Amino acid sequence: MTPEEFISKWKVAQGREETNSGPFLTDLCQLLGLPTPGPWTGDFATSPYIFEAPVNITDSQGNPSTKKIDLYRRDCFILEAKQATTDDSAADSALELFSGQPLTPKSPKRSTTATRRNTSRIIRGRAGWRKYLDDAKKQAEGYARQLPASEKIPPLIIVADIGYIFEFYHNFRDTARAYEPLPIWNNSHTITLDDLTNPAVANLFRKVWSEPRSLDPTARQTSVTRDLAQKLGRLAADFDRDRRENPDTAPAADTVADFLIRCLFTMYAEDVSLLPEKSFTTLLAEVKEDPQQVADSLTALWREMNSGGFSPTLRRRIPRFNGRVFASASAIPVTTHRMDRLIEAARCDWSDVDPSIFGSLLENALDTRERSAQGAHYTPRAYVERLVRATIEEPLETEWEQVKSAATADDEAGRRPAAVLDCHNFLRRLASLKILDPACGTGNFLVVAYERLKTLEAQVLRFLRENLEDRTPLADTHRVKTTQFLGLEVNPRAARIAELVLNLSALQWFYRNRTEPDAHPPEPIIPEGRSIECRDAVLTWADKKPVLGEDLKPRTRWDGFTMKKDPVTGRDVPDDSFRVLIETYTNPQPADWP
Repeated sequence: MTPEEFISKWKVAQGREETNSGPFLTDLCQLLGLPTPGPWTGDFATSPYIFEAPVNITDSQGNPSTKKIDLYRRDCFILEAKQATTDDSAADSALELFSGQPLTPKSPKRSTTATRRNTSRIIRGRAGWRKYLDDAKKQAEGYARQLPASEKIPPLIIVADIGYIFEFYHNFRDTARAYEPLPIWNNSHTITLDDLTNPAVANLFRKVWSEPRSLDPTARQTSVTRDLAQKLGRLAADFDRDRRENPDTAPAADTVADFLIRCLFTMYAEDVSLLPEKSFTTLLAEVKEDPQQVADSLTALWREMNSGGFSPTLRRRIPRFNGRVFASASAIPVTTHRMDRLIEAARCDWSDVDPSIFGSLLENALDTRERSAQGAHYTPRAYVERLVRATIEEPLETEWEQVKSAATADDEAGRRPAAVLDCHNFLRRLASLKILDPACGTGNFLVVAYERLKTLEAQVLRFLRENLEDRTPLADTHRVKTTQFLGLEVNPRAARIAELVLNLSALQWFYRNRTEPDAHPPEPIIPEGRSIECRDAVLTWADKKPVLGEDLKPRTRWDGFTMKKDPVTGRDVPDDSFRVLIETYTNPQPADWP
């Protein structure tokens, strides 16, 4: 069977999903060269891939029952199949739901509760259809929670409307709740039957069946991020060597750090088309033989990025970036050897960097005392998500479920304006939250918190669009913004990196979720207002002075964290050569938090 024959056969299928799901999925497996499910042998240990996998469910009253998973593959997915129908009047409306764009001005018919209850068919594109698929996803989530203890929670849920579409949801965090849309194809979590003619889509299905975790975007991001941080680390090490060999003329460590931060943001801007394609990489190649021309050209470019408008350096109009990244636009002379490393980094794709760990890796790369352990001392994203989920995500998800239930009840009772208002009020609540990390380091917790709130915001917008047919443009007062995420950090360089990665995260979210391929964020690209304050989170003081010894010289102590290898034991021991002043504080007071 060719893809065209498969599509032709199943597009016209009618009947109930109980009748069609087995043959449909068997044909799909044969079409794609996938194994077909085996028999049920009486337990999951010997039946890892089966139709109608039984799970024992206990309802809220404690009544047990047995339900059946339409298709289960261990460590891969739970698939729940449904079957709606398409009529001519609903076809355009169905397409609108998935494109997000109205095709023609019209007022689609609404299905009342009574109508839905008195018909055995769900019409694609009508109000009840979206809820039909959402309920199927919830049903599959319930199955995931009720699998026997011997079975791991599968990373994927697939909802199939037989003969029409597949929807993919992921839970790569291995928790029993909250499967999220997986952008698997064309930045969408949906694959249509017609997409199966594309060999790339067929390959995606094979990965779903055999190696679903290869589709985890964070795994790919982590690998890319480590590689990019190491490239910058090698460049920073070169500058360190310059300082050791020429301490009087080489740029200071903080000057180098600021220079590299501006470089990497410019590389990112180039890779997401905020700057003309390869324009920064080309500029670096053109001036690399002359260190002073490097400094002059980059200084001019960053001044132009700060103000926006026509860029004589790039000979194009560029957006206004603004922000503290380019407020000080000075660049430093860079030798040809160093430029080769910089160009090597610029040629990489920065659009996939993971801001939640990049900040820590970058700080390690820029810190001479930490570079020997580069990549070892950062909080893995999974640990960050565990805390953010418990403190922020789960309470807000519970609140949203209550709002969604109330909105659904209002809509079914004919009170759609009230349902829409409930959802917009919840969006306003998300946009009014303030989240503070009072020891934010390079911002990894703030970045993940921002992403989780934006994900929840997207769920609300999807419900408004697909269930309530509301496409009202989102007001700024209803939109989650980076300025809601606040940090305090005593290390100046870490604070600058935290601000950087928070803005990178916002840009990344925009480009991954835009509906128009040529859309760009509003100017200035970096929003006004400071999210990260560089100050002590515990104390304020009027003044501080060094403590003097009997010889009237300032007293110092070990800095508290720089280590070296003991020449005898090989273990890490304090490096006493790294010292800080011992100071006394005048009028110390508890610090106020934003």
